[in-house]
Amino acid sequence: MKKILLSITLVIVAALAFAAAPVVNNVVATPLAGHVKISYDLAADTACDVRLLISDDGGTSYIYTPTAVTGAIGSGVSTGTGKEIIWNPAGDGMAIGTEYRAMVIAEDVQTTPAPDGFVYVPDATYIMGGSGNDIITAHSVTLSAFYMGKYEVTQAEYAAIMGSNPELGSGEGDSYPVYRVNWYSTIKYCNLRSMAEGLTPCYEILGSTDPADWGSVPIYNWQNPNNFTWWDAVTCDWSANGYRLPTEAEWEYAARGGNQSISYTFSGSSTIEDVAWYDGNSGDEGGTANLKAHPVGTKAPNVLGIYDMSGNENEWCWDWSGAGSAEAQTNPTGPVSGTDRVYRGGSWIEGAYWSPVNRRRPLKPSQNDKKIGFRLCRGRLVDL
Repeated sequence: MKKILLSITLVIVAALAFAAAPVVNNVVATPLAGHVKISYDLAADTACDVRLLISDDGGTSYIYTPTAVTGAIGSGVSTGTGKEIIWNPAGDGMAIGTEYRAMVIAEDVQTTPAPDGFVYVPDATYIMGGSGNDIITAHSVTLSAFYMGKYEVTQAEYAAIMGSNPELGSGEGDSYPVYRVNWYSTIKYCNLRSMAEGLTPCYEILGSTDPADWGSVPIYNWQNPNNFTWWDAVTCDWSANGYRLPTEAEWEYAARGGNQSISYTFSGSSTIEDVAWYDGNSGDEGGTANLKAHPVGTKAPNVLGIYDMSGNENEWCWDWSGAGSAEAQTNPTGPVSGTDRVYRGGSWIEGAYWSPVNRRRPLKPSQNDKKIGFRLCRGRLVDL
């Protein structure tokens, strides 16, 4: 039984407000004979979707989503003061103890449900980057809402579209993330899957959105590493409803959990073991011997319900690598050209240094690596 700690004399709570319309204030938790009453005030233009998250480590991470709840929670919660959620910890297999933290999250009601396997990421303005090596200078970014894949693309998903699995001995199985895929392969996959599902492809090369017209996927050749000009001229239709790679800005915002109220180091926690497979735990029995990738979604998600954005496999982003702008930006898509594309997130074979939500690295788009996979993104359109 997982122990959740409940304070009788002093309840410490945390409230989360997205940068969009809904605002949560005055969160108070009170014990009630084996239950917990969580009251809050909600200010918004319309009814909201409300979620509850629980931390049992002093607020270092909020990785428990209670289901034994009633009251002003779920879809269509009206605005007002004195809203109440009643939570039964025992119903979620959690024991009463001496201390806990609770977080109430309010979001605009989604008029269009997220596609299967995706999470809605609300529009917002946030501070991207930070300071230090391998980090873009901190600056303000405004993003439109979008959908992010809950999981990294798996080996089964990749093989179903591309006809083969490039796995080479670092964790193999249908539910394992695909790796050893170069950037060019990911955009081909995106368009082929979009076409297979009757969606509008996002990427165009040589005037065509059909990868059959693009030629063979370029493979890195150290003697001639950058002679793929027609592939590098790819354009993206950001209004299309098909699959695509996230931009760097979208990736980081989703990894942060879509908020700036809690500054986690990693995606979902400041304790890496909670949320990431990295070189300190990805071996046999959670150790450091025989390191390998792990099935997707086997660590805790972040507050948006997205898994493995820290650790397991690094993930390709759309953007060309560059220093980045320090100016405020709206829906940035990165430099217009370059020699390397960006990847993010850290991996099963690397140290914790590479797993923070704002760390980034470059690699030639023709190269692949056992520590790099990818995750899908989709624009928020009414016909999804």
